[in-house]
Amino acid sequence: MPGLPPVTYRRGAALGAAERFDSCVVVTMPEPWVLAETRLGGRVRKVAFISSLDEVMLQRLLETLPDAEGVIGVGGGSSLDAAKYVALSRGRRLLLVPTILSVDAGVTNAVAVRVGGRVRYVGDITADDVLVDYDLLRQAPPHLNRAGIADVLSIHTALVDWKSGASLGGPHWDEVIARQSAALLDRLERALPDIRVVSEAGMQELTELFVAETDLCLQAGHSRPEEGTEHFLAYCVEDLTRRSFVHGELVCLCIVVMAVLQGHAPDRAARMVRGAGVRAHPQQIGLSEADLVRALMGVSDYVKAEGLFPSAVTQAPVDRPTAKRVVAQALGLLAGA
Repeated sequence: MPGLPPVTYRRGAALGAAERFDSCVVVTMPEPWVLAETRLGGRVRKVAFISSLDEVMLQRLLETLPDAEGVIGVGGGSSLDAAKYVALSRGRRLLLVPTILSVDAGVTNAVAVRVGGRVRYVGDITADDVLVDYDLLRQAPPHLNRAGIADVLSIHTALVDWKSGASLGGPHWDEVIARQSAALLDRLERALPDIRVVSEAGMQELTELFVAETDLCLQAGHSRPEEGTEHFLAYCVEDLTRRSFVHGELVCLCIVVMAVLQGHAPDRAARMVRGAGVRAHPQQIGLSEADLVRALMGVSDYVKAEGLFPSAVTQAPVDRPTAKRVVAQALGLLAGA
């Protein structure tokens, strides 16, 4: 059974990280590298900048990298997943240095690549260590760290989908894991004030919640405890618009939309999004309401075409009047109406 990575929490946790290897390559993006380049030390043979997680581009990246003992991923979810891909492909040791906490990629075992523009989870790799450096995280725009609540808050809608989908060919419902997953929502709710101000306590609790939900998914043998139609709607939005968004911001929006469609406490979901200060309104993230309505109408077909987990709300397409009503209600809740 795959394991969970150790996590180091402290100011300056990334200092000298590259000195753990005789040599290493760094996988990152320009913005996070500006923040981290003077911290790592050691023998960095090459810094590789990525622009996407397209699998063809990742294969090309591999061809440009020199051999090295270790791989260090520096940045957000895309950089960390790309580093995981390189380390997995090369059979090398891996360190991850998140500079934002907008997604749980630092503690998960699979790699989220894009194949033909669609998300695919491949591989199985565990980092030697995840270095949560509070100094680095606090240099990022606060909204990018707040967005990380999405991969825990998604439990709110995912559990409903898991339970309803179990009789439709989806994974078997596990009451014990579901109850433990639901308890993480209570922990998240208590941590929202600290997450909102990006305090050290908030960043540690958010990361520990990532670890806890990942552990429950590993126990279940699938991602159903925290991934449901809220993620599938987000993937559908990106497929429809051919654009990428901040993962956590888009997923938070989709959580509230799907909670309305499910009839499952959408007010609580919206209240938690607002409590964390997450930018989740379409106007804030550059998504038109019309495209969100179109995606909601198309998510049923998308789930079936992609072979994703079934659930009651994706059994039949949503008609336009229903989609417009659901989106309007969700946006009203996000506005505090």
